[in-house]
Amino acid sequence: MMGMMQTPPATRLMRPKHEWEFDVLGIYNYRLNQGALRHVFNFIRDNCAFLDGNIVEVGVFRGRTTLALGLLLSEIAPCREVIGFDSFSGFPNVLSNEDSISQFDLLLANGHISQSHYDQAIRYWSMRSHLASASMDPMNISSSGTFACTSKEMIEAKVRDLGLTNIELVTGDFDITMPEYVHSSPIMCAVMDCDLYRSHTVALSHLWPNLVAGGMLYLDEYYSLKFPGARTAIIEFLSNTPTAQLLQLPSRPDEFERWCIIKH
Repeated sequence: MMGMMQTPPATRLMRPKHEWEFDVLGIYNYRLNQGALRHVFNFIRDNCAFLDGNIVEVGVFRGRTTLALGLLLSEIAPCREVIGFDSFSGFPNVLSNEDSISQFDLLLANGHISQSHYDQAIRYWSMRSHLASASMDPMNISSSGTFACTSKEMIEAKVRDLGLTNIELVTGDFDITMPEYVHSSPIMCAVMDCDLYRSHTVALSHLWPNLVAGGMLYLDEYYSLKFPGARTAIIEFLSNTPTAQLLQLPSRPDEFERWCIIKH
């Protein structure tokens, strides 16, 4: 008779190696040169020996990227840190006018997005509306809802279980929390995944002064079909920042466009 598998004793998690292990743990597989974030991890690998500074993530959600960044740095740059900023309570109750999905019309009219981008956004709104039986509202248009289904404690538990000591999570409004952390040390790379207009304007104003020359801001929402405020905030930032160079990153035909800003 085949014996029953015994429940393993509680021990520290082993670092993931296989794709299924990354999936189980909810961690982006940074070892595969694929996926939207491959550009971030390749940039860190390629430039860690030449650029000083820590890694920042703005918009942590459930820590999928944060944990992967911590694991990578533990392997190639143990003295560097990942600092993750999030409210850990979802979207604010009141959004800026720039976050209204009607702003896609204005972006198209002003030549700030392509017709293809606009058409895809229209299809996205239509599909989400039918699936969720919801109105066209930024508060429910994302497949992740308002991003409130997370907690700092849950992510910190994974950090401890993985034996990582290079991740710090910071809770609160970016305008209050960022000055203490990002102004005290240089930044090599930042992942901008904070969705909304005000989040981008505040984060960019604090990150840019301490981003090192040659450093990267990865713009996860610049080609968003959901959050027009992100692109509006970035366009405004670029118009006032001559040392910022917007670059489109290589992508396959079946992928979304991917963009970043390099500091010169």
